[in-house]
Amino acid sequence: MPTWLDYHTELSPSDRNDAVYCGYDTKRNLGIYVARTLYEGYYVPGYAVDGIGYFVSHKDDKPQQFQTTIFQVLVTSFLEFLDFETYYGAGIVADDEADISRRIRFGSFFIEGVRYCGRIDNQNKCHINCGNQVVSKEAPEFEVPLIEITLSSCEESDSCSSSNDSEDTENPSSSETDSDVETDSHVSSSSDDDDEDAENHSSSETDNDVKTDYHIISSSDVDAENHSNSDTDTATEPDSPVMFF
Repeated sequence: MPTWLDYHTELSPSDRNDAVYCGYDTKRNLGIYVARTLYEGYYVPGYAVDGIGYFVSHKDDKPQQFQTTIFQVLVTSFLEFLDFETYYGAGIVADDEADISRRIRFGSFFIEGVRYCGRIDNQNKCHINCGNQVVSKEAPEFEVPLIEITLSSCEESDSCSSSNDSEDTENPSSSETDSDVETDSHVSSSSDDDDEDAENHSSSETDNDVKTDYHIISSSDVDAENHSNSDTDTATEPDSPVMFF
């Protein structure tokens, strides 16, 4: 699940460097964040730069641009921007905990060489607030962002891997356990037989001087090593000129 932090109260005061960019303003040397804001009871998608969030609302079925300093940015994720027709259903939404009817999807496209993020409406149009106006494109002329991997899931995977390794060391797999149990049973059985044979042997030597051979069966431990590696790719940012406002 995506992680969002309030920009001014949580991200900015910290020394975190894991906020997600969708583009880059080369003129001002500023990253363009993937952002969302709470608007009339539900989250809408957009972008933020230099402490201001840029979003699009819908009133009377018409897109209208607005700005705000109250917004959240996406963190601990790597995004990939893919074509709308193939990946629309897998694209990220502004709030995956909301009712399905209020889950507004992110869309993205380049404006004068710089990538921005906006919202996709019910007619599959993507609207972005840029240059004090709403810039729109119809599908499939825009992309949808997908979360390729999250850092938190990476860390959790490593943790799980370590945990699994530990469990494997303490508790062998069922096949190994069954094998060990079977072998131990065999050894135990052999030991019992040996005890009985020893008694019989003692008795036989006394009475008939008969000699008996003994065969001890031992089990071997099986060691297993599990290795897990994870590689992550970081997304590159466009460095084309940007039209700003």
